[in-house]
Amino acid sequence: MTDEKYLSTRDASEATGYHASHFNNIILQGKLPATKNESGRWQIKQGDLDKYLANKSVKPRRDKKYITTKSDKPETSLLTQLDIKTKELENMQMELDAAKRLSEDAKAKHHHEIETFRAAIKESENKLARAKNRIESLKEENDSLYQENLGHVEFLRTSLSDLLKYVTK
Repeated sequence: MTDEKYLSTRDASEATGYHASHFNNIILQGKLPATKNESGRWQIKQGDLDKYLANKSVKPRRDKKYITTKSDKPETSLLTQLDIKTKELENMQMELDAAKRLSEDAKAKHHHEIETFRAAIKESENKLARAKNRIESLKEENDSLYQENLGHVEFLRTSLSDLLKYVTK
């Protein structure tokens, strides 16, 4: 009894470059034999996949990454899979680095905006303090003028009173 390798539709997709839903469709159409595993997902025998691909005239849009056949050495397949996973990790690392750069750029932009707002707030606080000082100064000047005017009013009242006394005599 041979120990045949089984692939999920996703594994077959990764191996061939076809989309996983393509395999679901051709399985349902009866063009590719497959069985369902315990979790209810399709599983395809490697040999059946190889036969289907050998008879397929239209190739996938993507280059096939790896396909193991009986003539392939298992080490080659594993090395190919390792190369693919290494490339995927490198791509993920590049995406992560790009995301980090975007995050740092956003932080720098927001930091600049925050500093600009802080400077504007500080300037507004300084203007408010100057305005309060000016108001206090004007209040003091007003009080001084009020007292001075009270003195003038008292002088005029006294002068008017004296004038009335002089005129009425």
